[in-house]
Amino acid sequence: MSIDTEPTEAVDVDPTATGVTPGPVDGGDPAAAVVLDDDADEEFERPTGRLAVAVAFPVIASAIMVGGVFTGPAARIYAVVTGLLGIGLAVTVARMRRRAALGTLLIMAGLFGIGLLAVVPSGLGNIPQVRDLAGEAAKSRDVLRPPVALNPGWQAIIGWLMGIVGFVSAWVAVMLKKPSIGLLLPLPIAAIAGISVPDSQQVASGIVVLVLFAIGLGVLSSETAMGEDGETPPIGYEIRKALKALPLLIVIVVALVVLARANILFPAPRIDPAQEPQKPKTVPLTEVEDRVLFEVKSKLSGPWRIGNLDEYDGKDWRLPPFAQNELVNVPKSGIVDKDLEQEVRATFTVRGLGGAVLATLPNTVGVAAKGPKLAFDARSGNIRLVAGQVEPGLVYTVAAAGLPSVDDLKAIAGEAPKEVQRFAKIGDPPPAVVDLLNQARAKGPSDWEHFDFLRTWVLDNVTA
Repeated sequence: MSIDTEPTEAVDVDPTATGVTPGPVDGGDPAAAVVLDDDADEEFERPTGRLAVAVAFPVIASAIMVGGVFTGPAARIYAVVTGLLGIGLAVTVARMRRRAALGTLLIMAGLFGIGLLAVVPSGLGNIPQVRDLAGEAAKSRDVLRPPVALNPGWQAIIGWLMGIVGFVSAWVAVMLKKPSIGLLLPLPIAAIAGISVPDSQQVASGIVVLVLFAIGLGVLSSETAMGEDGETPPIGYEIRKALKALPLLIVIVVALVVLARANILFPAPRIDPAQEPQKPKTVPLTEVEDRVLFEVKSKLSGPWRIGNLDEYDGKDWRLPPFAQNELVNVPKSGIVDKDLEQEVRATFTVRGLGGAVLATLPNTVGVAAKGPKLAFDARSGNIRLVAGQVEPGLVYTVAAAGLPSVDDLKAIAGEAPKEVQRFAKIGDPPPAVVDLLNQARAKGPSDWEHFDFLRTWVLDNVTA
């Protein structure tokens, strides 16, 4: 039995016009037919939200390190907020797929705006001057000693830096589909900033970075566990996985704390250049700004001391050796030398001093100050800030022993104390100095009379 069919007319079909592709040929796979909608030319993409959350943890870790370079908690808050804004900017631009020109404009304006937004808390009047403020902050980076005081210029720099870090990390994870690389990008910033974080905060900050990075890895591993249909694992599965990893994370944190306290991770160097006497760096008077360093309220007329030269290498006088770990923190009582009796005092008000060393009196007994934590160098008699720079307006009081009278100095006899015997080591004097010493010995029997003659001769004949 046969069935007659009418011939059909061939019709050209434009797949782009109908929205469907031609059906499969005989024997072909029916699944080969694909509906072409607006996103048909794009492969399946996992949600950007989870990727952004995974990247956010290492960005926050680097923000904590960057903020630790500055005084106070505000810098860390600025760094975290601007880093997250950078991530948000990347996610926003990523969703503007078919508007490349608008997206580029948004990136440039957004990153610049993040820096400006960080300046707003210090006053809207600083925004027009942000370029000059940031330039001044950048110029002072070589002379500042962390933690650095946070000012509007540094706020803008933090905003731009962390905004770029957050944006680039999220962009690599979301748009370039390299979430593992995006997770690692903030870590070099954290490592570089960690070098400048004060010693007292390095271990704690490093542990926080480790924990946040581990959390980011956990979120990312959950994202990679998604099925091809985009279905995420159940929340119960993710919680159980996090709880299983928690004991290991605790063990790692405890081990790092123990190693840090045992000086295994950061052992003391065998050769420490900081402990060697250093030749002072002089600045020509023409390059020195004429300014008030500090004001003093005291019955004394001086001398006010900031350091001394007590090492002679046969050619030059040098500053005494300095090592941070040899400083003694000033106790709550303020007493730094219990062997001396307090007789005089002076109250200092800092104006344009700068640096980390405070002016003091000879034979310091104690110091009282509200604000920064202070340390005392018994070798040089210096009072130093434990961290940061001397800020204008700081007021502190120094108590010291009175200067000895001439009769007291004449009465000194016998061998010099051990702590000053190193100053008696000197090479053989030339003939002219021998003659001068002989003249000094003729002035009297005491060592003070010899010294006073030589001191007066130097003051009258030598100009330094």
